[in-house]
Amino acid sequence: MKYTFLNQPTTQIASREEQDTILEERCIIIDSRDRNRAKYPNTNNFQIKIRGSDQDVGVVDYECRNIKSIELMKCVMPSNVTNGTTGVPYLILEIPELDNLYHGTNTHLENAFGYLSPQDVIGTKFIGCKYENLCKRVYEPALGSLGSMSIKIRRPNGDLFDFGTDTSLPTAVDDDVQVMFIFRIIAIRPNRHNLRPQLI
Repeated sequence: MKYTFLNQPTTQIASREEQDTILEERCIIIDSRDRNRAKYPNTNNFQIKIRGSDQDVGVVDYECRNIKSIELMKCVMPSNVTNGTTGVPYLILEIPELDNLYHGTNTHLENAFGYLSPQDVIGTKFIGCKYENLCKRVYEPALGSLGSMSIKIRRPNGDLFDFGTDTSLPTAVDDDVQVMFIFRIIAIRPNRHNLRPQLI
């Protein structure tokens, strides 16, 4: 089966209309500020819903279906990960819904979606992470749906990394302990240019 991207130039439309499906590219931004703080008090372990109900807290309003790939593009976290006393050389990112990408010498390494290496200083309180290898999961066949993403950030020994204590509701969040992730999703969508009315 052939695919083409939604954002191809207009000169590609003629050939695109010949395809049954297209590849849609979207980015999902996850900010720990928007999590359900009553259920997930810490920024090292929380879940967000995808296309959840109106009652859910921390919802991405996007229908994740027929996913070909999902890739971590950016990660920002508090700079205490590089503290000389409590810091670590790398962090383990675990997202159970996406399956693991690695084989390792212990369970925590086996469960990793990616390994985050703190490197790029952002201001005075935050740091961006690099990846030794791509944090990318490719699905063949495509993943039917994705209803949630559970973020767990662990130290090399498997313990959850302590970014600091966040505030409780109704107090505003403590900006200094928040984390942010950007994921790129490629999904298969019907080519609406190629839809034709059926004869009855």
